[in-house]
Amino acid sequence: MRRIPPTREPPERGRLEIRDLRIGYGDEEILHLPELAFPPRRITALVGPVAAGKSTLLRHIAGLSHLTPSCWHCGEVLLDGARIATGSGDGTEDLVAFLPQKSRLYEGTVLENLGTTRDDPRLAWWIGLLGLHDRIQSKLDWEVGMLSLAGHRIVLLLRMLLGHPRVLLLDEPLTDVAISDEPWVIETLRRLSGRMTVVVITHNKAQARELSDHVALVSGGILAELTGTGEFFRSPRTELGRGWLESGSAWPAPKWDDEAPSPAPPRRRTRRRWPRAASGSTGSSRGAWAACTSPACSATWTATSPCWNGWA
Repeated sequence: MRRIPPTREPPERGRLEIRDLRIGYGDEEILHLPELAFPPRRITALVGPVAAGKSTLLRHIAGLSHLTPSCWHCGEVLLDGARIATGSGDGTEDLVAFLPQKSRLYEGTVLENLGTTRDDPRLAWWIGLLGLHDRIQSKLDWEVGMLSLAGHRIVLLLRMLLGHPRVLLLDEPLTDVAISDEPWVIETLRRLSGRMTVVVITHNKAQARELSDHVALVSGGILAELTGTGEFFRSPRTELGRGWLESGSAWPAPKWDDEAPSPAPPRRRTRRRWPRAASGSTGSSRGAWAACTSPACSATWTATSPCWNGWA
């Protein structure tokens, strides 16, 4: 009798981890996260007071920090054990999809905004999985102006899902959505649990309770608590968690306890201009300023610098 070799369980994809991450603007540090691991293939609600650094964190994971000239950072973001080179443009960010706050559509049909064809099997698969036949499948030829804001967000969500990302980052996806539309949008997002890692920012406690499997509380630039949603709302582990549930505005004081030393100021950005093409040369003139901001490197970005990470 032929023996069938035992099959190995495939590694769980979507393990999003943060190690010793610091992010700031100018001379001010906004976030300091020594360690944070989001539960893979689950929905985590990222909650906390306004200006606690939640959107800054999601933008950094999505590789958008370099678009803000005053932003600096150090530390690592890992996806399934591999470092995401945020802002490098090397394609690693394609594994992470990001929906910014207050996103909407402006023109074209639903199908045109999805960027695919009606017979795309990926589209049919996601519409079936998310239960969107009546709300999207039957409206592919509609102009997006005929959709509610909830419809806009779901079309944008579908467009991201067509790329099969491992991680989905949503910055307040229910902002400005009609109250009557909230239940079906939440139900649509809930269907992603078990399929991919989702991190969603919300300031609404009821939405966090209904939508998420876990809650991560960020306050004052630090991770105060990461626990299961049911446990968090029944009995938070920290004073900050209890304070946020009571008032929605709990801040740590001091910012770092146990008298940790103040972080070193961000590395000064040195500037060097690309060599200009000689007079009469057919070469291009690259007048861009840039420098490596990695704490491990003080080299200025030149044409041959191995340390360039996409900063400009």
